[in-house]
Amino acid sequence: MIQSPEQWSVITSPVRFEIIEAMRDLAPCGIKAIAQRLGVRPDTLYRHMELLQQFEFVVPAGFRKVSRATEQLFDLTADDFNISFDSDAEPAAANEMMCQTANVFLKRVMKVVQRTAAARAFDTTPEGKNANILCDYAHLTPAEFRQLSGLLRKVKEMLDGTRGRPTTSDMALYNVLLTAIPVVNAPAPTEENENTPEQKPLMAPAMRRRD
Repeated sequence: MIQSPEQWSVITSPVRFEIIEAMRDLAPCGIKAIAQRLGVRPDTLYRHMELLQQFEFVVPAGFRKVSRATEQLFDLTADDFNISFDSDAEPAAANEMMCQTANVFLKRVMKVVQRTAAARAFDTTPEGKNANILCDYAHLTPAEFRQLSGLLRKVKEMLDGTRGRPTTSDMALYNVLLTAIPVVNAPAPTEENENTPEQKPLMAPAMRRRD
């Protein structure tokens, strides 16, 4: 459980987020395997792995022989990392962290969509449809939101149940993004704020990027 914006800011780096995503499929694994999955040089990942260890997302998981060399293995400390900030966390920092998280997730999905579209791999026919995109609004009571959250957790449990099983020829790798976000409308402009330059939200010191 992530209890501070500072800790969560480590994982919202795009590179470290992709490391975590790769390790969900590969771990326990070495840095070389992660680099191959991401298409980067292994030496570009060492600093990121050190930070992930420092903030307890990743732990050493022994060694293994690779030809004549010995390779350090790493594993994740949990299958999932959920936000649950301490009650004394700065509200501005916590809200900014939600923005950073959404930004990383949306960029990741957009990258996947662009690559799939470039490969002409989307099938929109009734018989072979292989993608679903849903965006909707709904007025929900707190009880209904809890019900919706329960349904999202069931989807997550289904996805978790597929991890570690052998890959077969009829399988495809999917990127799934689930959101349920409260909508707060911006206040109507007034004479006082119409001519006031837009102010950027202040970011708490703990929110400074570490990369």
